Amino acid sequence: MLNLVSKTIKTIQKNKLLSSKEIERAKLIFEQNNHVILSQGKEQMTLLIDNENEKHIEVYVIDNEKLEFKIDGNSADLDVNILVSLYFIENEFNEEELSEGKKYTREGMINRVLQE
Repeated sequence: MLNLVSKTIKTIQKNKLLSSKEIERAKLIFEQNNHVILSQGKEQMTLLIDNENEKHIEVYVIDNEKLEFKIDGNSADLDVNILVSLYFIENEFNEEELSEGKKYTREGMINRVLQE
Protein backbone atom coordinates (compact mmCIF):
# COMPACT_ATOMS: atom_id res chain seq x y z
CA MET A 1 0.00 0.00 0.00
CA LEU A 2 2.74 2.46 0.89
CA ASN A 3 4.33 2.20 -2.57
CA LEU A 4 0.95 2.87 -4.17
CA VAL A 5 0.41 5.88 -1.90
CA SER A 6 3.78 7.39 -2.89
CA LYS A 7 3.19 6.65 -6.59
CA THR A 8 -0.29 8.20 -6.42
CA ILE A 9 1.06 11.40 -4.83
CA LYS A 10 3.74 11.68 -7.52
CA THR A 11 1.18 11.03 -10.28
CA ILE A 12 -1.15 13.72 -8.89
CA GLN A 13 1.67 16.25 -8.86
CA LYS A 14 3.28 15.26 -12.16
CA ASN A 15 0.06 14.96 -14.18
CA LYS A 16 -1.64 17.89 -12.43
CA LEU A 17 -4.69 15.82 -11.47
CA LEU A 18 -5.39 18.58 -8.94
CA SER A 19 -4.58 22.25 -9.43
CA SER A 20 -1.47 23.71 -7.79
CA LYS A 21 -3.76 25.68 -5.50
CA GLU A 22 -5.51 22.46 -4.37
CA ILE A 23 -2.16 20.71 -3.83
CA GLU A 24 -0.89 23.63 -1.73
CA ARG A 25 -4.15 23.64 0.27
CA ALA A 26 -3.77 19.89 0.93
CA LYS A 27 -0.20 20.40 2.15
CA LEU A 28 -1.35 23.21 4.45
CA ILE A 29 -4.20 21.13 5.93
CA PHE A 30 -1.82 18.20 6.37
CA GLU A 31 0.77 20.32 8.20
CA GLN A 32 -1.55 22.43 10.35
CA ASN A 33 -4.15 19.99 11.65
CA ASN A 34 -4.35 16.87 13.75
CA HIS A 35 -5.39 13.80 11.82
CA VAL A 36 -6.23 10.42 13.35
CA ILE A 37 -5.76 6.90 12.06
CA LEU A 38 -8.89 4.90 12.85
CA SER A 39 -7.80 1.58 11.35
CA GLN A 40 -4.88 0.29 9.34
CA GLY A 41 -3.84 -2.71 7.33
CA LYS A 42 -2.08 -3.69 4.10
CA GLU A 43 -5.27 -3.46 2.03
CA GLN A 44 -7.25 -0.70 3.75
CA MET A 45 -6.75 2.33 5.94
CA THR A 46 -9.34 4.62 7.55
CA LEU A 47 -8.45 8.12 8.70
CA LEU A 48 -10.21 11.06 10.28
CA ILE A 49 -9.05 14.19 8.48
CA ASP A 50 -9.33 17.34 10.58
CA ASN A 51 -10.17 20.41 8.51
CA GLU A 52 -13.24 22.68 8.42
CA ASN A 53 -15.43 19.57 8.62
CA GLU A 54 -14.07 16.28 9.88
CA LYS A 55 -14.02 13.71 7.09
CA HIS A 56 -13.68 9.94 7.36
CA ILE A 57 -11.42 8.88 4.50
CA GLU A 58 -11.05 5.23 3.55
CA VAL A 59 -8.20 4.20 1.26
CA TYR A 60 -8.40 0.76 -0.37
CA VAL A 61 -5.87 -1.20 -2.42
CA ILE A 62 -7.51 -2.81 -5.47
CA ASP A 63 -5.74 -5.81 -7.05
CA ASN A 64 -2.37 -4.58 -5.72
CA GLU A 65 -2.41 -2.03 -8.55
CA LYS A 66 -4.45 1.02 -7.64
CA LEU A 67 -6.09 2.91 -4.80
CA GLU A 68 -9.76 3.66 -4.38
CA PHE A 69 -11.27 6.08 -1.91
CA LYS A 70 -14.39 6.70 0.14
CA ILE A 71 -15.30 9.86 1.98
CA ASP A 72 -17.83 9.46 4.79
CA GLY A 73 -18.79 6.04 3.39
CA ASN A 74 -19.35 7.15 -0.22
CA SER A 75 -17.08 6.37 -3.18
CA ALA A 76 -15.05 9.44 -4.03
CA ASP A 77 -12.85 10.84 -6.76
CA LEU A 78 -9.58 12.51 -6.00
CA ASP A 79 -9.90 15.76 -4.03
CA VAL A 80 -8.03 17.83 -1.43
CA ASN A 81 -9.14 15.65 1.52
CA ILE A 82 -7.93 12.49 -0.18
CA LEU A 83 -4.58 14.08 -0.97
CA VAL A 84 -4.27 15.12 2.70
CA SER A 85 -4.89 11.51 3.71
CA LEU A 86 -2.23 10.29 1.25
CA TYR A 87 0.31 12.78 2.65
CA PHE A 88 -0.57 11.63 6.16
CA ILE A 89 -0.22 7.92 5.34
CA GLU A 90 3.09 8.50 3.57
CA ASN A 91 4.45 10.52 6.49
CA GLU A 92 3.08 8.35 9.31
CA PHE A 93 4.09 4.96 7.89
CA ASN A 94 7.31 5.85 6.11
CA GLU A 95 9.09 2.51 5.57
CA GLU A 96 6.97 0.77 8.21
CA GLU A 97 5.46 -2.65 7.57
CA LEU A 98 1.65 -2.63 7.67
CA SER A 99 -0.10 -5.53 9.37
CA GLU A 100 -2.27 -8.15 7.72
CA GLY A 101 -5.99 -7.71 8.26
CA LYS A 102 -7.40 -4.62 9.93
CA LYS A 103 -5.99 -3.19 13.14
CA TYR A 104 -8.00 -0.52 14.98
CA THR A 105 -6.56 2.32 17.02
CA ARG A 106 -8.29 3.28 20.26
CA GLU A 107 -10.06 6.17 18.49
CA GLY A 108 -11.06 3.85 15.66
CA MET A 109 -12.57 1.28 18.02
CA ILE A 110 -14.54 3.98 19.86
CA ASN A 111 -15.82 5.30 16.53
CA ARG A 112 -16.75 1.78 15.37
CA VAL A 113 -18.71 1.03 18.56
CA LEU A 114 -20.54 4.35 18.38
CA GLN A 115 -21.60 3.64 14.79
CA GLU A 116 -23.01 0.23 15.73
